Amino acid sequence: MSIVKFLKPFPVLLTADNTGWIHIWLLDLPPHNTQGKKLIVSWRNNHSLEKVSPLSAIDSYYNPKTGEFWMIMGDESGMVKI
Repeated sequence: MSIVKFLKPFPVLLTADNTGWIHIWLLDLPPHNTQGKKLIVSWRNNHSLEKVSPLSAIDSYYNPKTGEFWMIMGDESGMVKI
């Protein structure tokens, strides 16, 4: 399973693949023109050195009044992370 999710309201795209890798990309969208896409961060969803678990669900929440941004991820082993 692969996941592709825009993290609104930002010009940011999250991608995740079935090997547990998660990537966050900055996109070239007005008014944040960055000359294409730029990889911001990548990490692997590891529970330990031996166990990798792909994401199965992700959602995000942004509160413009407080500036808080939450990203909630669930993986195939049943772990939920905020």
